[in-house]
Amino acid sequence: MQITLQQVGLIVLGLWFVMFLAGTYQQNRIKNKILKRIDSGVEEALKANPELTIDEYYQTTFADWDDFVRSNAWFILNKTEFLPVLAKPDSVKKRFNFTPIWLGAYLRFQGYKLEADDEQNAAIDAIIEAAPAHMKRAQAAKQKKD
Repeated sequence: MQITLQQVGLIVLGLWFVMFLAGTYQQNRIKNKILKRIDSGVEEALKANPELTIDEYYQTTFADWDDFVRSNAWFILNKTEFLPVLAKPDSVKKRFNFTPIWLGAYLRFQGYKLEADDEQNAAIDAIIEAAPAHMKRAQAAKQKKD
């Protein structure tokens, strides 16, 4: 049996597709677990410290980040989402932009406002202003409900 160039191409394409699906799955697993961790811990953290700052909650949430990444992913997709790259804690944090500013904006969309300095508040306000309209409507609905 002779393998043709088309068959080699299909095999390579199939392998790439499997890697793409596996990378996407691992990225989604990291995102979902970190969002669940943030959502489940913010109430308790605010009860323990009503004047909790974004930086303090960020440090608490991402304290075991290295172990968290290693236990949830072997690789993720690069920024073009074309090739897999090793899931190193720093590169994953950079890839998903997990920063204190992001955390503050995410929590504001969830209806929490943690203490922040003026620079952080300005950056968070800019993120919220640039958000899609449906996210702003959902945030407004949450604020009316509370």
